[in-house]
Amino acid sequence: MKQELEEKLMQDFPWMEAKHIWTGKKLDFPTPCECEDGWFNIIYNCCKEIDDLYKSKNANINDLIIYQVKEKYGKLCFYVGNYIDGVQEIIDKYEEKSAKTCEVCGEYGSAVHKGSWLKTLCNKHTKELGYEQFKEFEKNT
Repeated sequence: MKQELEEKLMQDFPWMEAKHIWTGKKLDFPTPCECEDGWFNIIYNCCKEIDDLYKSKNANINDLIIYQVKEKYGKLCFYVGNYIDGVQEIIDKYEEKSAKTCEVCGEYGSAVHKGSWLKTLCNKHTKELGYEQFKEFEKNT
C-alpha cells in the first residue's frame, strides 16, 4: 500500500503505529499494510469500527497490538494480539469483504489465480495483470 495511505491510517488511528514485536516500543512509522491500495477503505473502516468498539467499552486501545496487515490467499489478513471481545468478529467481517473486493481498485472482485498465486481482482485487473478466473472442474463419468 502507498506510504501516504498507511500514514493516513496512523494519523486517524495512532494505535496503528508499528511496535517492536518483543518490547512493544513504538517505532515511529505505521504498521505496513502488505496489500494494494484497493483495500484501503476496507482497512480504514475496520480500524474505525475497532476504534469505536474500544471507545464504547472505555477500553485502552493502546493495549491492542497489530502485528501484521496483509493479503493472504486472496483475502485481507489482520494479525492482532491483546485485544478485547468483539475485535475478532469485526476483523472477520472485513476480511470477508476483501474476498469480494478488487485489491487494486476497490471495485467488486473475485478470487483469481496466476499459477499458484491467488488474488481478488475485478475483471479489468484480472486481464491486465494476467490472472485467470477459476474454471469448474469437469466430472469424468
